[in-house]
Amino acid sequence: MKPSADTSQETSAEPNANEDSDRKDGSVHNSNGDSKIGELRRILIGSEEVSSVLPEAVSKSSQKSTELTEATLPIVEENIRESVLRNPKVLADALFPVIGPAIRKAISAALSSMVQSFNQTLEYSVSPKGLRWRLEAFRTGRSFGEVVMLKTLRYSVEQIFLIHRETGLLLQHVARNPQDTEDADMVSAMLTAITDFAHDSFKTSEDATLDSFKISGLSVWIENSPDVILAAAIRGNPPLELREIFTTAIEKVQFTFERELEEFEGESEIFARARPELERCLQFQAMEEKEAGFFSPARLMLGVVSLVLLLVVGYFALDYWRWSGLLEDIREEPGYVLTDYQRGWFTHSVAGLKDPLANGASTLLANNGYDEDDVALSWREYHDSNSDFVIRRAQKLLAPPDGVKLSYQNGILAVDGKATSDWFSNAKRFGSMISGVEEVRVTGESQNDPISSIERSRIQFKCGTLEYRDASATKEVAEEVAKLATAGRFDIRITGFADRTGTEGVNREISSNRAKRVSQDIQTSLSGNENAKNVKLIEIGSETLAEDCVVTFKVTPQDQ
Repeated sequence: MKPSADTSQETSAEPNANEDSDRKDGSVHNSNGDSKIGELRRILIGSEEVSSVLPEAVSKSSQKSTELTEATLPIVEENIRESVLRNPKVLADALFPVIGPAIRKAISAALSSMVQSFNQTLEYSVSPKGLRWRLEAFRTGRSFGEVVMLKTLRYSVEQIFLIHRETGLLLQHVARNPQDTEDADMVSAMLTAITDFAHDSFKTSEDATLDSFKISGLSVWIENSPDVILAAAIRGNPPLELREIFTTAIEKVQFTFERELEEFEGESEIFARARPELERCLQFQAMEEKEAGFFSPARLMLGVVSLVLLLVVGYFALDYWRWSGLLEDIREEPGYVLTDYQRGWFTHSVAGLKDPLANGASTLLANNGYDEDDVALSWREYHDSNSDFVIRRAQKLLAPPDGVKLSYQNGILAVDGKATSDWFSNAKRFGSMISGVEEVRVTGESQNDPISSIERSRIQFKCGTLEYRDASATKEVAEEVAKLATAGRFDIRITGFADRTGTEGVNREISSNRAKRVSQDIQTSLSGNENAKNVKLIEIGSETLAEDCVVTFKVTPQDQ
Protein backbone atom coordinates (compact mmCIF):
# COMPACT_ATOMS: atom_id res chain seq x y z
CA MET A 1 0.00 0.00 0.00
CA LYS A 2 2.99 2.29 0.30
CA PRO A 3 3.21 2.79 -3.32
CA SER A 4 -0.24 4.22 -3.18
CA ALA A 5 0.69 6.58 -0.43
CA ASP A 6 3.74 7.77 -2.18
CA THR A 7 1.81 8.34 -5.30
CA SER A 8 -0.63 10.43 -3.37
CA GLN A 9 2.08 12.50 -1.87
CA GLU A 10 3.68 13.15 -5.18
CA THR A 11 0.42 14.19 -6.63
CA SER A 12 -0.11 16.49 -3.75
CA ALA A 13 3.30 17.97 -4.03
CA GLU A 14 3.09 18.78 -7.67
CA PRO A 15 0.45 21.42 -7.29
CA ASN A 16 2.45 23.14 -4.62
CA ALA A 17 5.39 23.28 -6.84
CA ASN A 18 3.33 24.57 -9.69
CA GLU A 19 1.78 27.20 -7.38
CA ASP A 20 5.20 28.44 -6.42
CA SER A 21 6.19 28.50 -10.03
CA ASP A 22 3.02 30.48 -10.93
CA ARG A 23 3.63 32.98 -8.15
CA LYS A 24 7.10 33.61 -9.51
CA ASP A 25 5.96 34.52 -13.00
CA GLY A 26 2.78 36.26 -11.78
CA SER A 27 0.36 33.68 -13.27
CA VAL A 28 -2.54 32.02 -11.55
CA HIS A 29 -3.78 28.68 -12.80
CA ASN A 30 -5.63 27.15 -9.89
CA SER A 31 -9.07 28.98 -10.39
CA ASN A 32 -11.04 31.45 -12.54
CA GLY A 33 -11.11 34.14 -9.74
CA ASP A 34 -7.43 34.03 -9.27
CA SER A 35 -7.00 34.30 -13.00
CA LYS A 36 -9.01 37.60 -13.16
CA ILE A 37 -7.07 39.09 -10.25
CA GLY A 38 -3.85 38.25 -11.94
CA GLU A 39 -5.02 39.81 -15.16
CA LEU A 40 -5.98 43.01 -13.31
CA ARG A 41 -2.58 43.12 -11.68
CA ARG A 42 -0.93 42.75 -15.03
CA ILE A 43 -3.03 45.57 -16.55
CA LEU A 44 -2.30 47.96 -13.68
CA ILE A 45 1.40 47.24 -13.84
CA GLY A 46 1.55 47.74 -17.62
CA SER A 47 1.50 51.59 -17.93
CA GLU A 48 0.80 51.69 -21.64
CA GLU A 49 -2.41 49.68 -21.36
CA VAL A 50 -3.62 51.78 -18.40
CA SER A 51 -3.15 55.05 -20.27
CA SER A 52 -5.29 53.77 -23.13
CA VAL A 53 -8.09 52.46 -20.93
CA LEU A 54 -8.30 55.06 -18.13
CA PRO A 55 -9.69 58.09 -20.10
CA GLU A 56 -12.52 56.00 -21.55
CA ALA A 57 -13.36 54.61 -18.15
CA VAL A 58 -13.46 58.06 -16.54
CA SER A 59 -15.68 59.40 -19.36
CA LYS A 60 -18.18 56.57 -19.03
CA SER A 61 -18.26 56.95 -15.25
CA SER A 62 -19.01 60.71 -15.44
CA GLN A 63 -21.81 60.07 -17.93
CA LYS A 64 -23.50 57.56 -15.65
CA SER A 65 -23.26 59.51 -12.38
CA THR A 66 -21.44 62.25 -10.51
CA GLU A 67 -19.80 59.88 -8.03
CA LEU A 68 -16.42 60.06 -9.71
CA THR A 69 -16.60 63.89 -9.81
CA GLU A 70 -17.50 64.06 -6.13
CA ALA A 71 -14.77 61.60 -5.25
CA THR A 72 -12.00 63.41 -7.13
CA LEU A 73 -13.13 66.96 -6.22
CA PRO A 74 -11.18 67.14 -2.90
CA ILE A 75 -8.05 65.83 -4.67
CA VAL A 76 -8.34 68.44 -7.45
CA GLU A 77 -8.94 71.26 -4.99
CA GLU A 78 -5.94 70.21 -2.90
CA ASN A 79 -3.75 69.98 -6.01
CA ILE A 80 -4.78 73.48 -7.11
CA ARG A 81 -4.11 74.85 -3.64
CA GLU A 82 -0.66 73.24 -3.53
CA SER A 83 0.11 74.56 -7.02
CA VAL A 84 -0.82 78.12 -6.02
CA LEU A 85 1.30 77.86 -2.88
CA ARG A 86 4.29 76.60 -4.83
CA ASN A 87 4.07 78.91 -7.88
CA PRO A 88 1.08 81.33 -8.28
CA LYS A 89 2.35 82.45 -11.68
CA VAL A 90 1.29 79.18 -13.30
CA LEU A 91 -2.40 79.66 -12.44
CA ALA A 92 -2.23 83.41 -13.23
CA ASP A 93 -0.85 82.71 -16.71
CA ALA A 94 -3.56 80.13 -17.29
CA LEU A 95 -6.36 82.50 -16.27
CA PHE A 96 -4.96 85.59 -18.00
CA PRO A 97 -6.86 85.12 -21.33
CA VAL A 98 -10.13 85.00 -19.37
CA ILE A 99 -9.47 87.50 -16.55
CA GLY A 100 -8.07 90.26 -18.80
CA PRO A 101 -11.18 90.73 -21.02
CA ALA A 102 -13.45 90.35 -17.99
CA ILE A 103 -11.65 93.14 -16.13
CA ARG A 104 -11.66 95.41 -19.16
CA LYS A 105 -15.37 94.84 -19.70
CA ALA A 106 -16.14 95.56 -16.03
CA ILE A 107 -14.10 98.79 -16.12
CA SER A 108 -15.78 99.88 -19.36
CA ALA A 109 -19.23 99.28 -17.88
CA ALA A 110 -18.33 101.19 -14.72
CA LEU A 111 -16.99 104.18 -16.70
CA SER A 112 -20.07 104.22 -18.96
CA SER A 113 -22.31 104.20 -15.92
CA MET A 114 -20.32 107.03 -14.35
CA VAL A 115 -20.54 109.14 -17.54
CA GLN A 116 -24.26 108.52 -17.79
CA SER A 117 -24.76 109.56 -14.18
CA PHE A 118 -22.51 112.60 -14.64
CA ASN A 119 -24.42 113.78 -17.74
CA GLN A 120 -27.75 113.51 -15.97
CA THR A 121 -26.36 115.29 -12.92
CA LEU A 122 -25.22 118.22 -15.09
CA GLU A 123 -28.54 118.34 -16.92
CA TYR A 124 -30.57 118.76 -13.73
CA SER A 125 -28.06 120.65 -11.58
CA VAL A 126 -29.42 124.18 -12.22
CA SER A 127 -33.05 123.46 -13.10
CA PRO A 128 -35.96 124.02 -10.67
CA LYS A 129 -36.41 120.28 -10.42
CA GLY A 130 -32.70 119.94 -9.72
CA LEU A 131 -32.96 122.36 -6.79
CA ARG A 132 -35.80 120.31 -5.36
CA TRP A 133 -33.76 117.12 -5.78
CA ARG A 134 -30.79 118.76 -4.06
CA LEU A 135 -33.04 119.38 -1.06
CA GLU A 136 -34.12 115.75 -1.14
CA ALA A 137 -30.47 114.62 -1.30
CA PHE A 138 -29.67 116.77 1.74
CA ARG A 139 -32.70 115.41 3.62
CA THR A 140 -32.07 111.72 2.85
CA GLY A 141 -28.27 111.79 3.09
CA ARG A 142 -27.82 110.54 -0.50
CA SER A 143 -25.56 112.10 -3.08
CA PHE A 144 -27.12 114.41 -5.63
CA GLY A 145 -26.02 112.14 -8.47
CA GLU A 146 -27.77 109.17 -6.86
CA VAL A 147 -30.99 111.12 -6.47
CA VAL A 148 -30.81 112.19 -10.13
CA MET A 149 -30.36 108.57 -11.19
CA LEU A 150 -33.33 107.45 -9.09
CA LYS A 151 -35.58 110.21 -10.44
CA THR A 152 -34.68 110.19 -14.12
CA LEU A 153 -33.94 106.55 -15.09
CA ARG A 154 -37.38 105.13 -15.80
CA TYR A 155 -37.44 101.81 -17.65
CA SER A 156 -39.20 98.44 -17.97
CA VAL A 157 -37.69 95.07 -18.97
CA GLU A 158 -40.46 93.68 -21.18
CA GLN A 159 -39.11 90.24 -22.21
CA ILE A 160 -36.21 87.86 -21.46
CA PHE A 161 -35.07 85.25 -24.03
CA LEU A 162 -32.80 82.31 -23.06
CA ILE A 163 -31.30 80.89 -26.27
CA HIS A 164 -29.04 77.89 -26.84
CA ARG A 165 -25.87 79.36 -28.27
CA GLU A 166 -24.87 76.51 -30.57
CA THR A 167 -28.26 75.67 -32.13
CA GLY A 168 -30.04 79.03 -31.72
CA LEU A 169 -33.11 77.31 -30.27
CA LEU A 170 -35.22 79.03 -27.60
CA LEU A 171 -34.76 77.42 -24.20
CA GLN A 172 -37.04 79.64 -22.12
CA HIS A 173 -38.93 82.92 -22.51
CA VAL A 174 -40.50 85.14 -19.85
CA ALA A 175 -42.45 88.36 -20.48
CA ARG A 176 -44.13 91.05 -18.41
CA ASN A 177 -47.16 90.89 -20.71
CA PRO A 178 -48.35 87.32 -21.39
CA GLN A 179 -49.48 88.32 -24.90
CA ASP A 180 -45.84 88.86 -25.88
CA THR A 181 -45.08 85.09 -25.71
CA GLU A 182 -46.82 84.11 -28.96
CA ASP A 183 -43.88 84.72 -31.35
CA ALA A 184 -41.04 83.96 -28.95
CA ASP A 185 -39.50 81.24 -31.19
CA MET A 186 -39.49 83.55 -34.20
CA VAL A 187 -37.93 86.35 -32.17
CA SER A 188 -35.28 83.94 -30.89
CA ALA A 189 -34.39 82.91 -34.44
CA MET A 190 -34.15 86.54 -35.52
CA LEU A 191 -31.90 87.42 -32.57
CA THR A 192 -29.62 84.52 -33.45
CA ALA A 193 -29.50 85.64 -37.07
CA ILE A 194 -28.67 89.21 -36.04
CA THR A 195 -25.83 88.15 -33.76
CA ASP A 196 -24.42 85.83 -36.44
CA PHE A 197 -24.69 88.61 -39.04
CA ALA A 198 -22.88 91.11 -36.81
CA HIS A 199 -20.14 88.60 -36.04
CA ASP A 200 -19.63 87.48 -39.66
CA SER A 201 -19.98 90.87 -41.35
CA PHE A 202 -17.38 92.80 -39.36
CA LYS A 203 -13.76 92.00 -38.75
CA THR A 204 -13.84 91.04 -35.10
CA SER A 205 -12.10 88.51 -32.91
CA GLU A 206 -13.51 85.04 -32.50
CA ASP A 207 -14.72 85.72 -28.95
CA ALA A 208 -16.35 89.08 -29.87
CA THR A 209 -20.12 89.25 -29.24
CA LEU A 210 -23.00 91.60 -29.97
CA ASP A 211 -23.77 93.51 -26.75
CA SER A 212 -26.88 95.50 -27.71
CA PHE A 213 -28.93 97.04 -30.49
CA LYS A 214 -31.94 99.36 -30.62
CA ILE A 215 -35.18 99.27 -32.58
CA SER A 216 -37.22 102.48 -32.33
CA GLY A 217 -37.98 102.92 -28.61
CA LEU A 218 -36.99 99.35 -27.70
CA SER A 219 -33.45 98.40 -26.64
CA VAL A 220 -32.16 94.81 -26.73
CA TRP A 221 -29.29 93.99 -24.39
CA ILE A 222 -27.42 90.69 -24.90
CA GLU A 223 -25.30 88.69 -22.45
CA ASN A 224 -23.31 85.59 -23.48
CA SER A 225 -21.99 82.51 -21.70
CA PRO A 226 -20.26 79.46 -23.18
CA ASP A 227 -23.55 77.66 -23.95
CA VAL A 228 -26.44 80.17 -23.73
CA ILE A 229 -27.40 83.69 -24.79
CA LEU A 230 -29.62 85.91 -22.64
CA ALA A 231 -31.42 88.67 -24.59
CA ALA A 232 -33.46 91.34 -22.76
CA ALA A 233 -35.98 93.60 -24.50
CA ILE A 234 -36.08 96.91 -22.58
CA ARG A 235 -38.32 99.92 -23.01
CA GLY A 236 -37.22 103.31 -21.70
CA ASN A 237 -33.85 104.49 -20.41
CA PRO A 238 -32.26 101.69 -18.35
CA PRO A 239 -29.21 102.13 -16.12
CA LEU A 240 -26.03 100.30 -17.02
CA GLU A 241 -26.16 98.58 -13.63
CA LEU A 242 -28.96 96.45 -15.07
CA ARG A 243 -26.33 94.41 -16.93
CA GLU A 244 -25.06 93.12 -13.61
CA ILE A 245 -28.46 91.53 -12.98
CA PHE A 246 -28.42 89.91 -16.44
CA THR A 247 -24.83 88.72 -16.00
CA THR A 248 -25.64 87.14 -12.63
CA ALA A 249 -28.68 85.38 -14.09
CA ILE A 250 -26.84 83.88 -17.06
CA GLU A 251 -23.97 82.72 -14.85
CA LYS A 252 -26.42 80.89 -12.57
CA VAL A 253 -28.14 79.27 -15.55
CA GLN A 254 -24.82 78.20 -17.05
CA PHE A 255 -23.67 76.70 -13.75
CA THR A 256 -26.95 75.01 -12.84
CA PHE A 257 -27.65 73.46 -16.25
CA GLU A 258 -24.10 72.78 -17.44
CA ARG A 259 -24.71 69.05 -18.05
CA GLU A 260 -28.10 69.62 -19.67
CA LEU A 261 -26.61 72.24 -21.98
CA GLU A 262 -23.83 69.92 -23.10
CA GLU A 263 -26.32 67.12 -23.82
CA PHE A 264 -29.02 69.40 -25.30
CA GLU A 265 -30.87 67.74 -28.18
CA GLY A 266 -33.78 70.16 -28.64
CA GLU A 267 -35.87 69.52 -25.55
CA SER A 268 -36.40 72.79 -23.64
CA GLU A 269 -38.74 71.52 -20.92
CA ILE A 270 -35.84 70.65 -18.63
CA PHE A 271 -34.92 74.37 -18.45
CA ALA A 272 -38.25 75.37 -16.89
CA ARG A 273 -36.46 75.49 -13.54
CA ALA A 274 -34.60 78.54 -14.82
CA ARG A 275 -37.79 80.64 -15.11
CA PRO A 276 -37.64 82.12 -11.55
CA GLU A 277 -34.12 83.35 -12.23
CA LEU A 278 -35.19 84.82 -15.56
CA GLU A 279 -38.28 86.44 -14.05
CA ARG A 280 -36.03 88.31 -11.61
CA CYS A 281 -34.56 90.04 -14.67
CA LEU A 282 -37.94 91.63 -15.46
CA GLN A 283 -36.92 94.81 -13.69
CA PHE A 284 -39.21 97.84 -13.65
CA GLN A 285 -38.83 101.40 -12.42
CA ALA A 286 -42.00 103.48 -12.23
CA MET A 287 -42.34 107.15 -13.08
CA GLU A 288 -41.79 109.65 -10.29
CA GLU A 289 -44.95 110.02 -8.27
CA LYS A 290 -46.66 113.37 -8.35
CA GLU A 291 -46.52 115.30 -5.17
CA ALA A 292 -49.71 115.55 -3.24
CA GLY A 293 -51.24 118.84 -2.22
CA PHE A 294 -52.21 121.90 -4.14
CA PHE A 295 -49.28 124.05 -3.03
CA SER A 296 -46.54 121.81 -4.39
CA PRO A 297 -43.09 123.30 -5.11
CA ALA A 298 -43.67 123.00 -8.83
CA ARG A 299 -46.97 124.85 -8.60
CA LEU A 300 -45.51 127.51 -6.33
CA MET A 301 -42.64 128.09 -8.73
CA LEU A 302 -45.05 128.17 -11.65
CA GLY A 303 -47.17 130.69 -9.76
CA VAL A 304 -44.17 132.89 -9.02
CA VAL A 305 -43.02 132.77 -12.63
CA SER A 306 -46.55 133.53 -13.83
CA LEU A 307 -46.85 136.45 -11.42
CA VAL A 308 -43.52 137.91 -12.52
CA LEU A 309 -44.47 137.43 -16.15
CA LEU A 310 -47.85 139.07 -15.51
CA LEU A 311 -46.20 142.05 -13.82
CA VAL A 312 -43.72 142.46 -16.66
CA VAL A 313 -46.44 142.21 -19.30
CA GLY A 314 -48.65 144.59 -17.29
CA TYR A 315 -45.84 147.12 -16.91
CA PHE A 316 -45.03 147.16 -20.60
CA ALA A 317 -48.71 147.23 -21.55
CA LEU A 318 -49.26 150.24 -19.26
CA ASP A 319 -46.15 151.93 -20.60
CA TYR A 320 -47.28 151.31 -24.16
CA TRP A 321 -50.65 152.88 -23.35
CA ARG A 322 -48.99 155.93 -21.76
CA TRP A 323 -46.52 156.21 -24.65
CA SER A 324 -49.31 156.13 -27.23
CA GLY A 325 -51.18 158.82 -25.28
CA LEU A 326 -48.09 161.06 -25.15
CA LEU A 327 -47.50 160.80 -28.89
CA GLU A 328 -51.16 161.58 -29.57
CA ASP A 329 -51.07 164.63 -27.28
CA ILE A 330 -47.94 165.98 -28.96
CA ARG A 331 -49.53 165.59 -32.39
CA GLU A 332 -52.66 167.44 -31.27
CA GLU A 333 -50.91 170.16 -29.24
CA PRO A 334 -50.63 173.49 -31.16
CA GLY A 335 -47.07 174.57 -31.79
CA TYR A 336 -45.60 171.02 -31.99
CA VAL A 337 -44.59 168.92 -35.00
CA LEU A 338 -43.50 165.35 -34.21
CA THR A 339 -40.76 164.16 -36.59
CA ASP A 340 -39.13 161.22 -34.79
CA TYR A 341 -39.69 159.08 -31.73
CA GLN A 342 -38.31 155.88 -30.27
CA ARG A 343 -39.61 153.72 -27.46
CA GLY A 344 -36.96 152.02 -25.36
CA TRP A 345 -37.14 149.56 -22.49
CA PHE A 346 -37.10 152.18 -19.76
CA THR A 347 -36.21 155.51 -21.43
CA HIS A 348 -37.86 156.93 -24.57
CA SER A 349 -36.96 159.73 -26.95
CA VAL A 350 -38.98 162.31 -28.89
CA ALA A 351 -37.76 164.79 -31.51
CA GLY A 352 -39.51 167.43 -33.61
CA LEU A 353 -40.32 171.15 -34.07
CA LYS A 354 -41.65 173.47 -31.39
CA ASP A 355 -43.03 177.01 -31.53
CA PRO A 356 -41.56 179.31 -28.81
CA LEU A 357 -45.10 180.34 -27.89
CA ALA A 358 -46.30 176.73 -27.43
CA ASN A 359 -47.02 175.27 -24.00
CA GLY A 360 -44.17 173.52 -22.22
CA ALA A 361 -43.58 169.82 -22.94
CA SER A 362 -43.38 169.05 -19.21
CA THR A 363 -47.14 169.48 -19.00
CA LEU A 364 -47.67 166.89 -21.73
CA LEU A 365 -45.32 164.47 -19.99
CA ALA A 366 -47.04 164.88 -16.62
CA ASN A 367 -50.48 164.38 -18.16
CA ASN A 368 -49.35 160.93 -19.36
CA GLY A 369 -47.56 159.83 -16.20
CA TYR A 370 -43.97 160.52 -17.28
CA ASP A 371 -41.20 162.43 -15.57
CA GLU A 372 -38.81 164.62 -17.51
CA ASP A 373 -36.09 161.99 -16.96
CA ASP A 374 -38.22 159.28 -18.57
CA VAL A 375 -38.33 160.89 -22.03
CA ALA A 376 -35.44 162.60 -23.83
CA LEU A 377 -36.82 165.64 -25.72
CA SER A 378 -35.14 167.27 -28.71
CA TRP A 379 -36.89 170.29 -30.29
CA ARG A 380 -35.98 172.67 -33.09
CA GLU A 381 -37.60 176.11 -33.17
CA TYR A 382 -40.18 177.03 -35.79
CA HIS A 383 -43.19 179.39 -36.11
CA ASP A 384 -46.55 177.74 -36.20
CA SER A 385 -49.23 179.25 -38.47
CA ASN A 386 -51.88 178.63 -35.85
CA SER A 387 -54.10 181.75 -35.56
CA ASP A 388 -53.51 182.10 -31.82
CA PHE A 389 -49.75 182.12 -32.31
CA VAL A 390 -49.94 184.59 -35.22
CA ILE A 391 -52.07 187.03 -33.18
CA ARG A 392 -49.79 186.70 -30.16
CA ARG A 393 -46.74 187.47 -32.32
CA ALA A 394 -48.54 190.43 -33.92
CA GLN A 395 -49.47 191.88 -30.53
CA LYS A 396 -45.90 191.57 -29.35
CA LEU A 397 -44.43 193.15 -32.47
CA LEU A 398 -47.05 195.83 -33.27
CA ALA A 399 -48.07 196.77 -29.68
CA PRO A 400 -51.60 197.91 -30.68
CA PRO A 401 -53.13 200.74 -28.59
CA ASP A 402 -56.25 200.22 -26.53
CA GLY A 403 -59.33 199.80 -28.63
CA VAL A 404 -57.51 198.06 -31.53
CA LYS A 405 -58.45 194.45 -32.18
CA LEU A 406 -56.37 191.96 -34.17
CA SER A 407 -57.74 188.85 -35.91
CA TYR A 408 -56.22 186.26 -38.24
CA GLN A 409 -57.72 183.91 -40.79
CA ASN A 410 -56.47 182.26 -43.98
CA GLY A 411 -53.21 184.24 -43.97
CA ILE A 412 -54.91 187.65 -43.48
CA LEU A 413 -54.20 189.77 -40.40
CA ALA A 414 -57.18 192.10 -39.82
CA VAL A 415 -56.72 195.29 -37.75
CA ASP A 416 -59.87 196.98 -36.46
CA GLY A 417 -60.27 199.92 -34.06
CA LYS A 418 -59.10 203.50 -33.56
CA ALA A 419 -55.43 204.42 -33.74
CA THR A 420 -53.18 207.01 -35.29
CA SER A 421 -52.46 206.95 -38.96
CA ASP A 422 -48.78 206.41 -38.19
CA TRP A 423 -49.58 203.30 -36.17
CA PHE A 424 -51.74 201.92 -38.95
CA SER A 425 -48.90 202.62 -41.38
CA ASN A 426 -46.41 200.75 -39.18
CA ALA A 427 -48.90 197.91 -38.72
CA LYS A 428 -49.10 197.39 -42.46
CA ARG A 429 -45.35 197.63 -42.80
CA PHE A 430 -44.30 195.29 -40.04
CA GLY A 431 -47.36 193.01 -39.94
CA SER A 432 -46.48 191.37 -43.24
CA MET A 433 -43.16 190.27 -41.73
CA ILE A 434 -44.94 188.03 -39.23
CA SER A 435 -44.71 184.30 -40.07
CA GLY A 436 -47.99 183.11 -41.59
CA VAL A 437 -49.27 186.61 -42.46
CA GLU A 438 -49.70 187.13 -46.17
CA GLU A 439 -51.75 190.35 -46.01
CA VAL A 440 -52.60 193.07 -43.45
CA ARG A 441 -56.05 194.62 -43.72
CA VAL A 442 -56.79 197.82 -41.77
CA THR A 443 -60.49 198.50 -41.16
CA GLY A 444 -60.18 200.96 -38.18
CA GLU A 445 -60.30 204.77 -38.04
CA SER A 446 -57.09 206.85 -37.85
CA GLN A 447 -56.73 209.56 -35.22
CA ASN A 448 -54.41 212.62 -35.07
CA ASP A 449 -54.67 213.18 -31.29
CA PRO A 450 -51.82 214.74 -29.27
CA ILE A 451 -51.05 211.49 -27.46
CA SER A 452 -50.29 209.69 -30.73
CA SER A 453 -48.24 212.57 -31.99
CA ILE A 454 -46.19 212.74 -28.78
CA GLU A 455 -45.59 208.99 -28.56
CA ARG A 456 -44.68 208.87 -32.23
CA SER A 457 -42.05 211.55 -31.85
CA ARG A 458 -38.33 210.76 -31.68
CA ILE A 459 -35.80 213.46 -30.62
CA GLN A 460 -32.46 212.68 -32.29
CA PHE A 461 -29.11 213.55 -30.61
CA LYS A 462 -25.63 213.56 -31.96
CA CYS A 463 -24.05 210.41 -30.52
CA GLY A 464 -21.74 211.05 -27.63
CA THR A 465 -23.15 214.57 -27.05
CA LEU A 466 -26.20 216.42 -25.74
CA GLU A 467 -26.71 218.32 -29.00
CA TYR A 468 -29.91 217.96 -31.06
CA ARG A 469 -29.73 216.89 -34.61
CA ASP A 470 -32.92 218.88 -35.26
CA ALA A 471 -33.82 221.54 -32.67
CA SER A 472 -37.28 222.02 -34.16
CA ALA A 473 -38.33 218.53 -33.17
CA THR A 474 -38.42 219.53 -29.49
CA LYS A 475 -40.62 222.55 -30.27
CA GLU A 476 -43.12 220.28 -32.13
CA VAL A 477 -43.34 218.00 -29.15
CA ALA A 478 -43.82 220.96 -26.81
CA GLU A 479 -46.75 222.18 -28.95
CA GLU A 480 -48.43 218.75 -28.75
CA VAL A 481 -47.88 218.68 -24.98
CA ALA A 482 -49.61 222.07 -24.70
CA LYS A 483 -52.61 220.65 -26.59
CA LEU A 484 -52.59 217.62 -24.34
CA ALA A 485 -52.60 219.77 -21.21
CA THR A 486 -55.99 221.19 -22.23
CA ALA A 487 -57.50 217.66 -22.51
CA GLY A 488 -56.80 216.41 -18.97
CA ARG A 489 -54.10 215.40 -16.54
CA PHE A 490 -51.31 213.20 -17.94
CA ASP A 491 -47.91 211.82 -17.06
CA ILE A 492 -45.32 211.95 -19.84
CA ARG A 493 -42.39 209.60 -19.40
CA ILE A 494 -39.34 210.89 -21.26
CA THR A 495 -36.75 208.15 -21.86
CA GLY A 496 -33.26 208.84 -23.07
CA PHE A 497 -31.06 206.29 -24.91
CA ALA A 498 -27.33 206.10 -25.60
CA ASP A 499 -25.49 204.26 -28.35
CA ARG A 500 -23.58 200.98 -28.11
CA THR A 501 -20.21 202.64 -27.56
CA GLY A 502 -18.86 203.66 -24.19
CA THR A 503 -19.02 202.05 -20.80
CA GLU A 504 -22.19 201.22 -18.96
CA GLY A 505 -21.80 204.05 -16.48
CA VAL A 506 -21.15 206.65 -19.20
CA ASN A 507 -24.13 205.45 -21.24
CA ARG A 508 -26.41 205.58 -18.21
CA GLU A 509 -25.34 209.14 -17.43
CA ILE A 510 -25.67 210.51 -20.97
CA SER A 511 -29.09 208.81 -21.40
CA SER A 512 -30.35 210.49 -18.24
CA ASN A 513 -28.96 213.90 -19.25
CA ARG A 514 -30.64 213.72 -22.67
CA ALA A 515 -34.00 213.01 -21.03
CA LYS A 516 -33.46 215.94 -18.63
CA ARG A 517 -32.53 218.36 -21.41
CA VAL A 518 -35.68 217.51 -23.42
CA SER A 519 -37.77 217.87 -20.27
CA GLN A 520 -36.25 221.25 -19.48
CA ASP A 521 -36.81 222.54 -23.03
CA ILE A 522 -40.48 221.43 -22.96
CA GLN A 523 -41.01 223.09 -19.57
CA THR A 524 -39.41 226.26 -20.95
CA SER A 525 -41.84 226.25 -23.90
CA LEU A 526 -44.80 225.75 -21.54
CA SER A 527 -43.83 228.59 -19.21
CA GLY A 528 -46.73 230.96 -18.91
CA ASN A 529 -49.30 228.26 -19.94
CA GLU A 530 -51.86 227.95 -17.16
CA ASN A 531 -52.60 224.31 -18.13
CA ALA A 532 -48.97 223.23 -17.86
CA LYS A 533 -49.68 221.99 -14.35
CA ASN A 534 -51.83 219.20 -15.86
CA VAL A 535 -48.75 217.55 -17.34
CA LYS A 536 -46.05 215.87 -15.30
CA LEU A 537 -42.75 215.19 -17.02
CA ILE A 538 -40.76 212.17 -15.84
CA GLU A 539 -37.16 211.81 -17.01
CA ILE A 540 -35.63 208.33 -17.33
CA GLY A 541 -32.20 207.32 -18.53
CA SER A 542 -32.49 203.88 -20.15
CA GLU A 543 -29.78 201.26 -19.72
CA THR A 544 -30.99 199.30 -22.72
CA LEU A 545 -29.90 199.85 -26.29
CA ALA A 546 -33.28 199.60 -27.97
CA GLU A 547 -32.60 202.83 -29.94
CA ASP A 548 -29.40 204.79 -30.45
CA CYS A 549 -29.03 208.44 -29.31
CA VAL A 550 -32.74 209.29 -29.13
CA VAL A 551 -35.39 210.33 -26.63
CA THR A 552 -38.86 208.72 -26.71
CA PHE A 553 -42.16 209.57 -25.05
CA LYS A 554 -44.95 207.58 -23.37
CA VAL A 555 -48.20 209.26 -22.29
CA THR A 556 -50.30 207.87 -19.46
CA PRO A 557 -53.47 209.45 -18.00
CA GLN A 558 -53.00 210.22 -14.31
CA ASP A 559 -56.25 208.50 -13.30
CA GLN A 560 -54.98 205.09 -14.51
